[in-house]
Amino acid sequence: MDTFRSIHLEMVNEMKYFKASAITRSRTTAFGGGTLMNSQSSAYPTWAFPPKLQAAILEQWNNNEAPFPTIAASVIGALSAAIQDKVDVERIPGSRVPCSVNTWVVGGSGSRKTTIDRMLMKVFSVFEKAALEKMKPQLAAEKAKRLVWEFDLERLKKKLKGDPDHDMCAEEIQFELETLLLNEPKQSPIPKILYRDATPEAIAKGLSAWRSALLNTSEAGALLGGRTMSNLGFFSSLWDGDDLRIDRASSESYVVTGPRLTISLMVQEKTFAKFLSTQGSLSRDNGFLARFLVCYPTPLEGTRFGAFATGSWENHEALQSRLLEILMRGIPEDGVSLVRKVLTLSLDAQVALKIFSDQVEADIAPGRFLSDIKDFASKVAEHAIRLGGLFHYYEGNEGPISGDTLRRAVEICTWHMLEFKRLFAESPETPLELQDAMALERCIASFSAARPGQQWVPKKYLFTHGPNAVRKKARLDLALQVLWEQGKITVHIDKKTILVALNPYFFPAVNQCGYIPPHHPQQPPPLS
Repeated sequence: MDTFRSIHLEMVNEMKYFKASAITRSRTTAFGGGTLMNSQSSAYPTWAFPPKLQAAILEQWNNNEAPFPTIAASVIGALSAAIQDKVDVERIPGSRVPCSVNTWVVGGSGSRKTTIDRMLMKVFSVFEKAALEKMKPQLAAEKAKRLVWEFDLERLKKKLKGDPDHDMCAEEIQFELETLLLNEPKQSPIPKILYRDATPEAIAKGLSAWRSALLNTSEAGALLGGRTMSNLGFFSSLWDGDDLRIDRASSESYVVTGPRLTISLMVQEKTFAKFLSTQGSLSRDNGFLARFLVCYPTPLEGTRFGAFATGSWENHEALQSRLLEILMRGIPEDGVSLVRKVLTLSLDAQVALKIFSDQVEADIAPGRFLSDIKDFASKVAEHAIRLGGLFHYYEGNEGPISGDTLRRAVEICTWHMLEFKRLFAESPETPLELQDAMALERCIASFSAARPGQQWVPKKYLFTHGPNAVRKKARLDLALQVLWEQGKITVHIDKKTILVALNPYFFPAVNQCGYIPPHHPQQPPPLS
């Protein structure tokens, strides 16, 4: 857990810097109970993906210049939707879980969410058309059997009504009718996997025919504001792999055995914040949000100059081809659906998972590092198992999931755990010296704006005109120390007068006289 803390500490330090800077363009967005400042995510562990997937992600980044987390989330969503109906993973004997992994990307307009999503999810539309074409002979044969069966059924009905052209007794007719009904031809389900904007009822009905589904949109505003998200428990139950029982008073009730659903959403920041304002508490309390790998990538606008674009889509095409191959395996033969394979963990993978889950478990205790996101932390090990299963199957590996594959999944899920904390945990309390430094900086900025071209502020002025909190020597010295460490000021002694020299990058009024800042000293300045 030292690794978790060290990575998170970098995030916190960034947040402190942005909070302390008067010229930072901070955007504060309420996400759950926390506050998201203009801090950045840590570097995404693209290297943790298996080589073929890593190459596809890098190719997308080179050509489309979208954030790595956005691309990776779409790749994970596509893997999950394609593979979830083929395999489950067994953590320990008797503890079997689906491989479905939900993803949720928060990003602004222009972050190329739609471009990435359209390219990576296109394979599912292609699959639905290809599967229907392949199944045409099978569906035609099944329809013919159905017509013959219906003809026989009508023939027996006529006999029951007393048709004079037959010499069968009632018992013989009943026996033949029972035999016919027991052998009613079944039609193979027609593949329907992709849903864009559907109610829970429509998804449940679709799963009763084709037991694997993908709920996907790159603009989830309408979906979040409509009926789709009115039943969060429905989606949580599907993530858990529970059988789906639909009871209806006005129509026939039914049960869907072993349904699988992947949710892959992309949404703008304001829309996401609105969803959380209405359902945030519920979505955290019932574990709905914890069932997603959520990310809010740092925007790349202003840096996308196409320097690395190659125009080659070799790896993307290989990814799409492999996903289509996997999907086509799920087409039923003679109406019999594919039996899911159960993947197990190798001994090395079990040890790696045990170490990881124990570290997380220790840190969700009250007052510990993960205690404020224990909803996600309690599920992160399962996220890693599921993701490891997806990697294993995609790569075409045989036998149990290896330790290397699981560790790759753990790295990615650890990043998402820290991202979840960055987005939804309570903001760290700003230290007193930083609060004083921010107040002092505002005071100095007002002083400088009223005196264009002046390069310094007498320290005595800050004692008499500065914020009340820093008019004591100890607190003023600490606040000046913070501003010096941030490169905003230097402190010099002119004869017996202590002068606070201003860096024009932070105090632009100084530049009106063409001021050149002095060399920043290597040691802290004298403050008294």
